[in-house]
Amino acid sequence: VNLGVISALVKRRHHVVVDKSAHMSILEGAQLCRGTVHYFEHNDPEDLRRVLAGLPEKAKRVLVCTEGVFSADGDVGRLAEIVAVAKTAGARVLVDEAHSFLVAGATGRGVCEEAGVLDQVDYYVVTFSKALGGVGGALIASREVARYVNWYARCRMFSCALPPSIAAGMTAALRIAVSDEGSRRRERARRNADRLRELLAPHVDIGRSRSWIVPVIYGSERLTLPLADWLQREGLEASVMEFPAVPIGEARVRLFVTSEHTDDHLDRAADILVRAAHHFAFARETP
Repeated sequence: VNLGVISALVKRRHHVVVDKSAHMSILEGAQLCRGTVHYFEHNDPEDLRRVLAGLPEKAKRVLVCTEGVFSADGDVGRLAEIVAVAKTAGARVLVDEAHSFLVAGATGRGVCEEAGVLDQVDYYVVTFSKALGGVGGALIASREVARYVNWYARCRMFSCALPPSIAAGMTAALRIAVSDEGSRRRERARRNADRLRELLAPHVDIGRSRSWIVPVIYGSERLTLPLADWLQREGLEASVMEFPAVPIGEARVRLFVTSEHTDDHLDRAADILVRAAHHFAFARETP
């Protein structure tokens, strides 16, 4: 979705301004479009202001791209400030809510809702493969923009429709998300994430996580395969990330906390990770 939307909207003599920690799909969309690409420091509204002020006065179209929750670090976008800076400069805003849709915000409309800027964001991007448990993704925008992107996003024009079974499953998930049960699940997901961070923070580097994505940064890429194997043998199935997904020397285990994890699950996961940290020598303290 990011690749298709950005390449459809940004053409020659246009400018796209991207958070340096944005998802690879945003970076690839920016790099493959025909506009000029600029970057601002991660989650830094003042650096965004500096970059926008340096653009040509006659810039015809400027698109600022950021995220609700950043997928590698689990930190939350400073959307209220970033959107304000972008709008002051006359730029349009794309927010990728892939990791926050249905989880953040009082009714699950993401960090945009939480930050009070939902009505100011021009292009709201979601994936169907996270909270909805499906495949694919969507751009939520005005009807005119949606029609335009349908025609000019090549990856949309030359793709197939979603299978009916996937569409039915996601429809059911949406019904749950807007119900009282959805509110209870959002609260449990947040509480579980807080608990896991509290269990891990004294022992390992969890970076700047403030969400249901909790990284455990172990550093050296050489540890990735033996660490992943060790964790799996100990009973923890976890995602590992290394360069080029994250900077060199910042390889990490990426944990996804859900509403359905129990305290016992979280305690066991934390115990396995702390033991791994001592075994592979990336713990904060000596055992």
